[in-house]
Amino acid sequence: MKKTLLFLFVFIIYQSAISQTKYALIVAIGDYPVLEGRTKNWSDLSSMNDVEMVTAFLKEQGFPVQNTTSLLNEKATATNLMIEFDRLITSIKEGDMVYFHFSGHGQQVADLSQSDAGNSKFLKQDENDGLDESLVLYDAPMEWEVGYKLEKHFVDDQIGYYMQKIRSKIGKKGQLLVLLDACHSGTATRGAESLTVRGTTQLCVPSDYSPKKTEDNTLGFDADLDLTQSNNLANLVAFFGCKAEQVNREIKDENGKGYGSLTYFFIKAVNELKDNASYQNLYSRVNEKMIIQFRNEQHPVVEADEMNTLVFNGGLVVQKPFFNVSKIAGDMCVLDGGYLRGLQKGDTVGLYPNTTIDPKEVKYILKGAVTEVNAYSTVVSLDKYYDGPSTDAIKYRTFVMNAVNTSASVKLKLNVRSKSAKKQLSDYFKQNSAVVLTEEGFDYQIVDTIIKDVPHAKIYIGNNTTNALRGMDWKPLNINSVLDSFSLYLTQSRRTDVFRKLDFESKIAKLEMTIFSCLSNCDSEKPEWHTIPVSGNFQVKEGNSFKVELKNTGSKVAYVNIVDIYPTNEVHWLENAQDPSNSFRNLKIDPGKQNPDPIIVMVGPPYGMEQFKILVTDRPLELSQLEENGSSLATRGGSDHPLMDFVDKELKGTRGGSVTSEIGASAYNVFFEIIEK
Repeated sequence: MKKTLLFLFVFIIYQSAISQTKYALIVAIGDYPVLEGRTKNWSDLSSMNDVEMVTAFLKEQGFPVQNTTSLLNEKATATNLMIEFDRLITSIKEGDMVYFHFSGHGQQVADLSQSDAGNSKFLKQDENDGLDESLVLYDAPMEWEVGYKLEKHFVDDQIGYYMQKIRSKIGKKGQLLVLLDACHSGTATRGAESLTVRGTTQLCVPSDYSPKKTEDNTLGFDADLDLTQSNNLANLVAFFGCKAEQVNREIKDENGKGYGSLTYFFIKAVNELKDNASYQNLYSRVNEKMIIQFRNEQHPVVEADEMNTLVFNGGLVVQKPFFNVSKIAGDMCVLDGGYLRGLQKGDTVGLYPNTTIDPKEVKYILKGAVTEVNAYSTVVSLDKYYDGPSTDAIKYRTFVMNAVNTSASVKLKLNVRSKSAKKQLSDYFKQNSAVVLTEEGFDYQIVDTIIKDVPHAKIYIGNNTTNALRGMDWKPLNINSVLDSFSLYLTQSRRTDVFRKLDFESKIAKLEMTIFSCLSNCDSEKPEWHTIPVSGNFQVKEGNSFKVELKNTGSKVAYVNIVDIYPTNEVHWLENAQDPSNSFRNLKIDPGKQNPDPIIVMVGPPYGMEQFKILVTDRPLELSQLEENGSSLATRGGSDHPLMDFVDKELKGTRGGSVTSEIGASAYNVFFEIIEK
């Protein structure tokens, strides 16, 4: 009976997905031209990899191939984009779903009126700072050229015009989703030389053009989309790669393949959230992933008139818990899923009959080890030679038998100018199996300087050279024990990284969390609070406060631990402002009840993005090992919680499954940025 109900549930979701006609327009430029006569040209990007990922994703979500249009490289011109938008608007009807995607560079350009714009349509002079945001299409110049009228850029006025036309045509029952994986400004810090950035600080304006000085903070593409709600307009949800003042980075997978970070994390988040993917949940997940990946140096932006709707109007096709075999021959096979669906190099998988529901109830036919993982495909080395016909691939479905965690090692860059210091550090860390030296995709970097003729160094997190790891000072490299302290710092921080990425929810131990920012008297004992809760990550000025209210929505008594992870990766327990001698450890809340007193948090340096990891369990936790130097979070004496064993496996790279409700634990995140007063 359960199997029948499951089939009906999946069938209903599938019918919902196909009842709505879906259209997609993908614009991507990876190979920008080098044109004669131009002193500056655009750098190439990994946008074609984005196209591969997005196309596969849309196919999975029921977007018909004939309704998906791609303008790639030399085809991606402003003229062609207008033609395709017009064609799309002619094709769509009320209730349809439209997806628009751009992967490429972004740039700020002169804010021209229509009378000054020549043949460039739909422009209007409406920016307080005198600058429009634009998509850099294939042949767009980086610098202003004589007689140029922005006919090769595609500015936010034009994007807004077509978005409104689409919203009007598909109506209130339709949905429009936009992803712009580009930025128009931002600067890189030392240590970011290897980053591929989708944008520039170069303005495309006439030589005699002077942008206006303004305190207007609405600087991004998001500031120019009309989100007016109407009974006649479709819901518009638009994701942008970063804030206007930030760099929009590319990210590389374990095979060194580059992707736009927004594209990568958006699709990964949809696959993880499955049928719980509202746009609000989706943004929260993407935001968390970027903050953790880029150490608070890049924050995505989302704009919508309604965030709590489900992705694709609830027509999101839920991923199956197995992988199809797309090819099998000799000692290898290829699966139709990759790391976006959780596979990792070293995983052991089993090939079972294609009718298998639970692999525990059936004997596998073949098994093998994952040797290569891409976004949407995986190569498996089989333990036995297969001499059957290649058409037999359809006879099997694959389940993970034993998963490993290949991300347990620390990726370290030696951003060191001194040759002797670099050799010293390189020789030392090559002996440490937990540290991998790399020039790209690094988690930490060591930077050097000279103090009183002695080489010194310190560790920074990612590309961020504002806050050193755990607040460390410059350390002299002429003392042998300094390198041991560096190794210890990295080991401790690796534990923190594993801990901060925990993300799961139990049915028996869970919370409803509400956060309120301060309205007035923020540095007093009796602050006044906003009545509307905070949504997503938020900013707090030094010396100000916010409050957190917790309600136990689980079925058992909840024990709450609040771990405070500083921008420097230092770990502390949140202190009780009313009683500084008591930190929030194993705060007990009965089912259906709120914590008796709200948690008041007053912030101070170090500046940057801080994270609260809120752990909810069905019995008390002992977390002191998180602050100590030991390799294990578990304790001895029989009082261990299964959560600690899971974290240990993640830390040691012996992952054996995922956290489920059976272990009685949930993990929640609060991200807030501390800024100077």
